[in-house]
Formats: sequence, structure tokens, C-alpha cells
Amino acid sequence: SGNSIGGEKAHGKSKKNKQSSESSTSTSEAEREEMEERYERVVLSVLCGLGWMVSCRPEVSDTTETYASIQSFRYSENHFFPEASSIVRLMQSSRGSFRREAFALVGKLCQFARSVVLSDHAGDTSPESQNDNMLPLGTLIPSVLSAERDPTIFASLMEMILTYIAVFQGNGNDPWKYLDPSLFTKSLSKTVRRACYGAPAIGWGPTILPIVASLPILDVATEPNHDATEREERMKGTEVRPLPLLAVESLWDGHKSAVGVTDTAAIVSAVIECVTFLMLRRPKENHPQFSLDCWRKCGQLLLESLVYFFMEAPDSGYGPAAASLDGLCTTLSRDILKLDTASCDEGIGDRGVSNIANWLWGEEGLQSALFRGKNDSQKVRKLGCLLKSILIQCNEADGMKPKSLIPSFVNFFHVIILSSGDRSNKSCTGDEVKLLLNIMEICTVDDFFPVRGKVKFSEDEMVTISIEHFC
Repeated sequence: SGNSIGGEKAHGKSKKNKQSSESSTSTSEAEREEMEERYERVVLSVLCGLGWMVSCRPEVSDTTETYASIQSFRYSENHFFPEASSIVRLMQSSRGSFRREAFALVGKLCQFARSVVLSDHAGDTSPESQNDNMLPLGTLIPSVLSAERDPTIFASLMEMILTYIAVFQGNGNDPWKYLDPSLFTKSLSKTVRRACYGAPAIGWGPTILPIVASLPILDVATEPNHDATEREERMKGTEVRPLPLLAVESLWDGHKSAVGVTDTAAIVSAVIECVTFLMLRRPKENHPQFSLDCWRKCGQLLLESLVYFFMEAPDSGYGPAAASLDGLCTTLSRDILKLDTASCDEGIGDRGVSNIANWLWGEEGLQSALFRGKNDSQKVRKLGCLLKSILIQCNEADGMKPKSLIPSFVNFFHVIILSSGDRSNKSCTGDEVKLLLNIMEICTVDDFFPVRGKVKFSEDEMVTISIEHFC
């Protein structure tokens, strides 16, 4: 019995020691977590504070003043400002919160503390021209963009990239002397092809157009380390894609990876804006050179976006999804009208849309897209919404009519009329009637009932004969 009592006492002591050690372990873990949280709060507060400081005390107060003439306060020359290496480490940190705030800070540095990102020797990329406390964003941006996976970070990251490009162009400099355009486009294409890994497209989508518009003349088969003759040899037998088109094609692929309807609609809207801008931009020396196939690819992306709207996009009647689809409809109608107006302008011979106008609005282009798939109720309803939006914008523009669209709309009008004759009740549905009324408001009687052949009658008699022939 004595042994058993002693054994119980020993067991009780060991149990108490075990509980004590577990308590100390849990306490140390709690303290460690608290220290981690405190450390994170301090770092984030410092980053936010630095951003607030440079925005309140900018280097450039007069936006009309060129950077070369500034001889005043510079953050890159002050010892109290953090070293560039410290900011770089935070941009590459494993903590997403650190990276997000670091990108936001760098964006503010580009706006308000340009000496940290822009050399005094604007066009000189040699190591001697670089300040030790300058951020090496030219080499950092492609790597951080390619490596990023956190969907909560892409809005601040893309904003930082756009601001970095803008700070050079705003001072008449070329950002692509510091930032490799081919490497950057490759990283950008990889990211947008995956729809920024689920990041809300409403946050990063609007940044794509200005970034695409700034891309230089280089193409994917061009490398800056080779001279012109060698590049020509390397490009033989290679399909050349200008960098802007490569980025937009990847963006279009990204709509398939989007999380929901809202993100998909935002991505498709960005694609429409990009291709419309490219086809309407007047050529300059630094603009990418597009072949006829490349212009057709731009037009095809526009038509595919149209097909997505009336065939693939869900017919949501309420909520954020409905609002995003309404925005997509507005973007489509606005940009289609822009291209239609440009196509009818005789002075656009130097723009991309002039190279493909006949194809874009003809049987292989718009008409082929409109007649793709079945004319079900959803397609008819979506086309009715699109035409209604076009009519609203036409009325806002002094009642102008979309001339290039009329042949396609007239053909669709006749198809609906003929298909209704095959039904048992010989009538159109309510959605078809609304669509027909919208088409009739855009087109004229002569568009629907053209006079065939030469007859010696008055104009009213000729129209009557055409209408009777139709009936």
C-alpha cells in the first residue's frame, strides 16, 4: 500500500509538472503571437506614416515645373528617410500586408518624392547616374508582378506600376529605358491571363488601358541586346505581335478565369476599351506597328466581346451582376459608335480601323457575330438593350445614326420577321417586338425596303413597290 501511495504521489507530481510546462508553452505562444501582431502594426504604421508625410510635404508643388529645374528639398538626399533596400525588402516580404502597404507607399513616392524613383540624369541608365538611395523599380516591377499571388494586393500593385510609368512620361522621359518592355509585358500577360488570381477586377481593370497605351514599339520577337539586322533575322518566320496586342489578348483569356460575373464583365469592358483605343489611335514613331492580321485580331476581340455579352453573360435582373452587365452594355455601345463614326470619316486613313472597316462591318465581321448561335429570348433581349443604349447615345450626339451598323441590323430585322412566319401563331414575341422597334428607330424606310432595278415611277411609287414585294 505504501508503494501505491508513493506511486500516486509521484504520478501527481509528474502530472502537475506536465500541466505547468504546457501552461508555460501556451503562454510563450501567446506572447509570440502578440509580439508578431505588435511588430506588424508598427511596420504598417510606419509605411502609412511615410506615405502621409510625402503627400503632405511633396518635392514638387508646382506641376508645371520640370524635374530638372527643381533645386529644393529631396527625400533621396535626407538621411532620415528609409534606405531603398529597406523598402525593397518589404516589397518582397512574405507577408501580404507588408507588400500591399509597400506598393501603396511606392506609388505615393512616384507622385510626391520623385527623387527616390527618378534619376537627375533622365535619359541615362548607366550605374553612375543612379543614386544609392533610388528604388530600382525598373528591375523590381517585372519580378514582383510575376511572383504576386495574393488577390488583395493587385489593386495597389497595378496602381503603383501605372504611377511609375506616368512619372516618367509626365516629365518627357521614357520609362522603358529603365523598364524592359518585353519582360514587363510577359509578366503582365501572365498575371492578367489568370485574372490577377481572383482579385476584384473593378480595382485593377481601369489601369490596363493606360498601361497598354504606354507600351513601346518593341514586339515579342525583339530583344534590346541585339542590333537591327540580327533582330530581322531572328524574326523571320515568326508571327510578330506588338506588345500592346499581346497584353490585350492575355487579358481576354483572363475573362475565362474570372471568379464571377462582375469580374468577367469588368475584364471584357477593359478589353473593349483597349482594342477601341488601339484602332482609333493615330500612328506615331513610338507607336507599335500593326500588320493587317493584327488589326483584324483587334476587331475580332471586339466582336468576341459582343458575342460574350448577348450569348454567354447571364441574364441577371438585379444586384451587382446586373449593374456590371449594364456597364458592359454601355461600354460596348459607346465604343461601337466611336468606331462607326471613325469608319465613316474620310480623314481616318492613317488609323487602324480604316484598314479593316469593310471586314469589321461586313458579312465576315459584325454580321457573322450577330447571327452566331440561336436567336433565343436572351440573345434578342440583350441585343435590344444594346440597341437601346446606342439610341440613347445617338440622341445625346445630336441624333447621329450609326451608318456602318445599318446593314447588319436590317438583315437581323428580316431574319426575325421570317422566323416569326414559321410559328403557329405567326407573330413575334414581346422581346422581338421591342428589338424590331429599336431597329426601325435607327434605320430608315429606304434601308428596309430598297428599290430593286430601274423603274419609271415616282419615288413614292418605287417605295410602295418595294414594300409590297416584302409583304
